[in-house]
Amino acid sequence: MSVSKKIQKIASNIWGRSKKPSLRSEQQREFAGLLLRCGDALKKASRLNEDSYLKVPPLNHDNPRNFFLYAVSDEIQKAAISAFKWSELLSTEPLDTKKIETDAVTRNICEHLLEEQNSRIRRLSELLVDLICFSTTNKQEYFRYYLLLYELDHHVSIASDLREYWAANCYNFHHSIQLFHDEIRNVEKDINLKEVWFLRSARAIPDVHELRPGTIFASASKRIKLALLNASKGERIILGLSYSLGYGRESRDIHFTPIPTNWWRVEWSALERNVDRSILLGMNIIKRAWSLMEIAPEGEIERLLNNLEQATEWETEYHRITNPEFQAGDLVLVDGYPAEVIAVEKSRYGYQSFKVKYLAKSHIPGIESDTFPGRYIQLVFKSVNPDTDIAELFNKGHIPQDIYDLLIRMPPDEWKDEMRKVVVDRWKHK
Repeated sequence: MSVSKKIQKIASNIWGRSKKPSLRSEQQREFAGLLLRCGDALKKASRLNEDSYLKVPPLNHDNPRNFFLYAVSDEIQKAAISAFKWSELLSTEPLDTKKIETDAVTRNICEHLLEEQNSRIRRLSELLVDLICFSTTNKQEYFRYYLLLYELDHHVSIASDLREYWAANCYNFHHSIQLFHDEIRNVEKDINLKEVWFLRSARAIPDVHELRPGTIFASASKRIKLALLNASKGERIILGLSYSLGYGRESRDIHFTPIPTNWWRVEWSALERNVDRSILLGMNIIKRAWSLMEIAPEGEIERLLNNLEQATEWETEYHRITNPEFQAGDLVLVDGYPAEVIAVEKSRYGYQSFKVKYLAKSHIPGIESDTFPGRYIQLVFKSVNPDTDIAELFNKGHIPQDIYDLLIRMPPDEWKDEMRKVVVDRWKHK
């Protein structure tokens, strides 16, 4: 199987339509090895080495973008190491995940691995978001500004901690904060603050005495919104399409909660798909990082980027998830309850939701209509009206034989009401 075909296989199952893993463990390890080598190629292209990266302060580098991308190469290789480890573990005899609800040890073995995976995936997602956003500000000044702000925020946080917990108003830290602040003011003269996506607000940073920990950088939610507007369809899918379905879900596994949140979504195949997802994130991080380099890819990097371009399965999967082919008049089930689509809504990200009117009752009394993304909706019958060619619908499999036989014996203006009645009757007697 070609590399592009393997990538398409992962893409088609990233949302878990199949209970089977997309790749065998040896294929996962093959891709993990590719990530390791591509990470090394990115390090070499940055023209830094371990000494210059670890021992020279970030702000002393004349190419802050390459310094940033060297750090990116580290994350790519950590993703590869994680994929190696998880694939090796999951290649053993699967645990009986049916015991999750009855055996605490089985549940905690699976939840532990899921939490570890989600922590790495969250980190990779955060990095991909920043790389996508940096594609809108790919100039050295913006990378220098980013690194300066990071140092400033770090020192402000330490100074605040010393004051709060140790009653220490440390002038050494105040001096460093002032130096960073002065340098930031100089850089601000060379950039357009309205373009700075990583600032909490699009204006110059406050004076030193007004600085507070955690008030400089934009929130993850703000960054993700911008990234999704600039992301490819493939990138949108592996980022989860929204904050809650991607970054937010993985973030929940970092923190302790007394509420059981994972047991219902832990299956061995889900753990295997997370290996696939971390590999895909790594590949797309390589793609974005290399585009920021603005140099022509060679060797394995070039082949990987070409294979990513050839993986057309993203288009099909993206359309299936975000724009399913429901239309007004379709008869559907929503969480098992019969309903009719009455309107189609579209977000600024291009995702569709469907307003439905319940035909019998909803699972919450008093709600007669509601709006849902397509993943909550199951098609029963396509919309019909007096002008519909029901023979064509039958031939396409949109209506079964018994319904077709019923409709052809009726006046066309009675078709819709009859089909509503059929849906409700079948629901009542299921």
